[in-house]
Amino acid sequence: SSMPKPARYGENHYALTSAMKMTIRSTAGRETNKTMKAKLLKQLGRLETEAEDLRNQLGISKRGELLFQAPRSFWSERDVVVEADGRGGATLLIVEGNYPADYTTHLEKRFRNEDDACEAAERICAPIQPVSLYHGA
Repeated sequence: SSMPKPARYGENHYALTSAMKMTIRSTAGRETNKTMKAKLLKQLGRLETEAEDLRNQLGISKRGELLFQAPRSFWSERDVVVEADGRGGATLLIVEGNYPADYTTHLEKRFRNEDDACEAAERICAPIQPVSLYHGA
């Protein structure tokens, strides 16, 4: 009477069926997630292509594209940089360091128009006209 009773068929069957159901649900869930992810990635690709086509039609740059970079002045350690926002606008930055990898931003100004941002950057970098110390001879 100290021997364990053998399990009844119904109890083992239920335990096995329950574990199998969990495995099936889990596997089905992964497959559904993979299928959903594949569909979303395909949709993302189509949207990116459509956005690129629209940018080409509008004549605007993609987000993060470098539109302008020049030293602020001849001896300056700071650069003037303009980055496109992908929606027709741009950000003008005055940076110090190794742009774009390791730098400090000293000034950041947003423009609604890429051309306006580049023109402002050019004005900042415009060379100062030397003053003549010699007045006519």
